Amino acid sequence: KKALVQDYGITLVEKGVDAAFCKLIELKSDTLHYVISEEDINTLGGQLFYYYKGSNHKELALEVFKLNVLLYPNSYNTYDSYGEILREYGKFEEAISMYKKSLELNPESESGKKALKELK
Repeated sequence: KKALVQDYGITLVEKGVDAAFCKLIELKSDTLHYVISEEDINTLGGQLFYYYKGSNHKELALEVFKLNVLLYPNSYNTYDSYGEILREYGKFEEAISMYKKSLELNPESESGKKALKELK
């Protein structure tokens, strides 16, 4: 099976957020040929934020992390990762909100506790 995030990421960069979302919806139901994972989406978001050189790389990364939260709402890691990127982007109130949700799901997360303490 092919990682769906590859086609999603290419579409996101080349055609934008709306086209990428439509591509995701289209391919997500094709479980015979595609697989999607929280980890793959997280990796794509990090690559876009830290390594991609497009002028809109941070905005695209934010969309990817937001999508991961929506697809995996019970994973503390999605909120933690989204919080990290929001923090890096300077959206501190939003980052605090994501870290709080992350800690709600995993109260033992030392990285979440530390990040929240630093933001407050």
